[in-house]
Amino acid sequence: MTLAPDAHHTALDLTRTNDMEVEYWPTPDPTLAQGSREQRLDAYRQVRDMLLQRIRQRFTRSAMGNE
Repeated sequence: MTLAPDAHHTALDLTRTNDMEVEYWPTPDPTLAQGSREQRLDAYRQVRDMLLQRIRQRFTRSAMGNE
């Protein structure tokens, strides 16, 4: 799994001779958030929550397929 375009391209290059899938999860950069401290912290929380949701979806789906 990769979260940034550069990391995704690198992962694809490194795994091109292997039979594996590289997932790309576009992730916003919370360091670019503007505003008050609370608004900037909220940007980090949103990324955290988005990743947690995707991780749960991804691994729940995998676990269900292995039953």
